[in-house]
Amino acid sequence: MITDALVLLEDKYKFSEAISDMEKYIKLTDSIFYEILRSNDADEKTKKAKEILERIQQRNLYKLCGQFQPTKKLENSHVSKAAEEIASLSKGRVDPNEIFVSIVDIHFGKEDQDPVKSVLFYKKNGEITSSIGRDDVSRMLPQTFSEQYVRVYGKKISTEVDKQIIEDCFEKWRLKYKY
Repeated sequence: MITDALVLLEDKYKFSEAISDMEKYIKLTDSIFYEILRSNDADEKTKKAKEILERIQQRNLYKLCGQFQPTKKLENSHVSKAAEEIASLSKGRVDPNEIFVSIVDIHFGKEDQDPVKSVLFYKKNGEITSSIGRDDVSRMLPQTFSEQYVRVYGKKISTEVDKQIIEDCFEKWRLKYKY
């Protein structure tokens, strides 16, 4: 939701320029959140950004309408048009601007690699052991070290019916692409 608010105000605040300008970057703190909320600007984008930030403060957050774990890793490009496709499956009942599709990657910091392989182990005499076997660490280590979820959120869910429509369309979309 914060991203939605900041994207609306990119033209005004030039957030993307902070990537390559350290002076601008160090000024990007939580204070921008409150600056936007206190703003008296009457333009449409500022009003929408304020509405989103006020919703965050009121804990009126986007509602999770569904999620699944794909069998193989997906890239963001796979879901870039997902909101439009899911909305089209609703036959006009859902506006694509009112849903948000997200890919969430969860891992131990090394993507799908075993993080223990990156740890240096020392013998009692101080000598470094380059690597140790899985059985030397523990037999309870997981077989996979990352997982991914694809989630869909409704931005303005007012009834359970609205949520159910998005859930059903998301499931149809998932089945269409055999995720």
